Amino acid sequence: MEEKTIRFIDSQYNTLFTIPDGGNIELTFSGGERITRKCTYIDDYHTKVGHIIFHICEFAEKMEQNGTKYVPARSEKELNEIFVLNHSGEFQREKFYVSPQNKTITMVYYNPDSNAGGQLVYNSFRFEDIKQASNFKNKDEFFDYLGSLSKQTLVDIDTPDFKSCADSFVKNKFDYIDSNINTMKALLWLCNTEKAKPNKHKEMER
Repeated sequence: MEEKTIRFIDSQYNTLFTIPDGGNIELTFSGGERITRKCTYIDDYHTKVGHIIFHICEFAEKMEQNGTKYVPARSEKELNEIFVLNHSGEFQREKFYVSPQNKTITMVYYNPDSNAGGQLVYNSFRFEDIKQASNFKNKDEFFDYLGSLSKQTLVDIDTPDFKSCADSFVKNKFDYIDSNINTMKALLWLCNTEKAKPNKHKEMER
């Protein structure tokens, strides 16, 4: 069965874009407010926008009279990509969250090179794992070893859960940041393998 396509034009009948039946358009009003409306194919010259049926030229004329712009609605993935770009500094960091009750630490970072086009990576490991990793004095070997023991969860940028996870990553307070010497010492102290308490949140060499 041939997929139905909805055509949007300007008042001079020039084709601006097409969307599939059931797709969405984004309307931007003259005051800057934006809304999204689902569109349903009626025939080649009529479409339902939201709950109202328009002739495609009637719709174009009404939008032009009101000063309203209309474009294909951006996909969830596109909106998430914009969010990551707008918070690019945050998404270049590695953040550590401690759960003393469960005696676990979760390291979270953004991987831009995944097959999905981006993903948040959650590596969870136990205090006991840190004690095992204490045999490694080199920070890279220390964190590589922890990575090999961790339980990993991935949240791809094109999934419904990504936006809420990304919001939490940007807004929630972390305990330690980046896989550096200070974080290594902090984790070792946390698990009672070091006597001197490091400065929390202090950023040192990566």
